Order: sequence, then structure tokens, then C-alpha cells
Amino acid sequence: MLNVQDFLIIGGPPRSGTRFITNALNTHSNVVIQGEMHPNVLETTLDYLHRNNEFYKNIEEKKKDEVSSKIWKRKRAALFYQMICAGQKHGVKSTPKNTNLIGFKLPRVELRALSMARAVGGFKFLYCLRNFEAHFLSCASRWNSKIDKVAEQYRISIATALEMLSRDEIDFTAFSLDRMKADDRLHLAHVAARLKLSESEVWLKNIDPTRKANQAEKFVSDKRVSLTKEEKAFMADNSDLNDLYETFWTAYDTVQNGRNI
Repeated sequence: MLNVQDFLIIGGPPRSGTRFITNALNTHSNVVIQGEMHPNVLETTLDYLHRNNEFYKNIEEKKKDEVSSKIWKRKRAALFYQMICAGQKHGVKSTPKNTNLIGFKLPRVELRALSMARAVGGFKFLYCLRNFEAHFLSCASRWNSKIDKVAEQYRISIATALEMLSRDEIDFTAFSLDRMKADDRLHLAHVAARLKLSESEVWLKNIDPTRKANQAEKFVSDKRVSLTKEEKAFMADNSDLNDLYETFWTAYDTVQNGRNI
């Protein structure tokens, strides 16, 4: 079984850069991030892990000298990864023995983060977030999504991320397509430092910040670039969406500055 050194989960609202940063990380020789699994498969996997956690907890209470529960706690993250690979929507990426950062991506998976922490212990979480208008326009182009539904999901995602920032069992990092536009190398270097990537300077040289994964998708030819009159009115009535975006990054930067003191 793979010796898991670090486990990384990539999430955030859909259309917020999860695929770009996953592809970028997978260019690193010691990183393997799998694609997406069906949310129901994830729920089934977590249920299995929770049941076994409870089973071994009961063993510990009855037999103080039982050691199998220690093996379970040590191996459950690697088992979780194998179950993720088994539940992939597409092909599974090979995982060499020298890999020291493994994981998967799944938009909105932040809503399951605390459940995963209880199931497998601590892990790294990479949260992707972009400003609401760009996020919504991408969702509308992809799925013809309604702005009120997307807005509610956006609010829930950010509220969840803010809670995760304060959790000790989750090593939290954030990624932004917007910040990458302002200074792509500096922002990617921040991600590399937070994830403790080896030879990060070499990794950065191999990343093309202008190559967005979604440019190759068929719907791009019909991509919307502006809000409708009704959507502009919605944004005017829901200014909290932009405020939430700024609130998140202010809180995140405050945490990062505190770590650097």
C-alpha cells in the first residue's frame, strides 16, 4: 500500500480553477492529483470509513491492548486514496512510489471536508475561488445556470471555507485565478510554498499561466462575457456576493500574515 506522506484535496465552487491548478500540480514529478469522482461514490466511501472508525473505537474500549486500530488509523488515508482511484469518472493516474503528495479534486467538496477530516484525519485542502461575476458567467456558459442558484451555492461555499480556515486538522491553502492574473508567478509560488513542493522553482518554470484547461472545452465558443440586464439587477440587489469574496481573502491573508510572523 502507498505510503502517504501528504494528502491533498482540491475544491471550491465549480468553474473556479480546480482543473487548472490540478493540471499544474500534476506536472510536478512528486505529485499525483486524481480527477473527479461521483459525489455519491464519495459519500459511500466516507460512510465506510466512518463505520470502521467507530468499529475500531469500540474495540479499543473493550480491549486496551488491541493494536489493529492503530494500523487502521495509520493506513486509512492510503485506503481512502485507493477508493478514490476506484471511483474515478475518467482514467486513473499512476502513482509512483516516490510520490509525496497525492489526492483528488472535486468542486464543492469543501462541503464534505469536515466529514473527511473525521474519516481519515488531517489533510491539506486547496480551495479555489474567483470573483462571483466571472464564476457565474462560466457556470452559465457551461450549464445555463440560474444566477440565484449559483449565488446561494457561492455563499455556502465561502462560509464553509471561512470555517475551515480555523480548523487545526485542515492545512488550508487558497488559489485564485484573479490573483494569478495580477501576478501569476508570485501567487503560484505561494501555493507551492504552502504545499511544501520540492524544487518549486523548477515547477514554476514549467507552468504556463495563460493555458487555462477550459479553453479546450467545446462550450468556449459560446462563452458569455457579460451579464444580462436582469442579472445586473440581481447583482445590484446582492452586493454581499462581492463583499463575501473580499471578506474571504482578507481573512485568508490575515491568517497567512500571522503564520509569517
